[in-house]
Amino acid sequence: MNHCMYDLFQNDEKRNRFAKGLPKAFDMVRKRMPKGNPADGLLREHVIIGFFEAAFGQARIDVPEDGTKRGYDVLLCGEKLSIKTRTNVGGFKVLWTVDNEYVRKEIKEGYFPESDILLVNIHWNTKRDCAFFIPVDVQEKVLEYYGRKNYLSSSTGSNNRGIGIQGVQLLYSEITKTLFQYQLTGAWMKQTILHPGMNGPITGV
Repeated sequence: MNHCMYDLFQNDEKRNRFAKGLPKAFDMVRKRMPKGNPADGLLREHVIIGFFEAAFGQARIDVPEDGTKRGYDVLLCGEKLSIKTRTNVGGFKVLWTVDNEYVRKEIKEGYFPESDILLVNIHWNTKRDCAFFIPVDVQEKVLEYYGRKNYLSSSTGSNNRGIGIQGVQLLYSEITKTLFQYQLTGAWMKQTILHPGMNGPITGV
């Protein structure tokens, strides 16, 4: 178990700060980035890593330099952590590549979870469970029990972008049964925020 993630979800002060601050920070990212810009996911990731640095200290954070050759986004308390953010529902990617043959091989026999996952669901203008910590052992258990075809997905062809998790609800089910204490609720209200250098407020759309 990642000690930092355990502390985040069990320490009331850190938990509340994360749950209250994340929607506001993500809302600022949403307003600054054009709709559909893929860079917004990277900015959300940086927001979360910044929170980790503030909450746990820079010495416990190590971000890999090469972002193209890794299956994780940050070393937190010495443990690999992959950060996934998504709006509303759907799957998420666990491996990015445009190599179709590599994708087929990984889905058939190669892919195994290698890092814990922090999954953040964004549900604008609602208050609901939004952040889930999914340890490696839970991912392995779901993969083994339900099988690769029910758990993994891919899109081959010229628009292939790697391997995704289609069995997200299977993960949720396992979290609810065994790890319910590692999820938290956030209020995803769009805000009216006055940004420096601008003449007036930016309202939610």
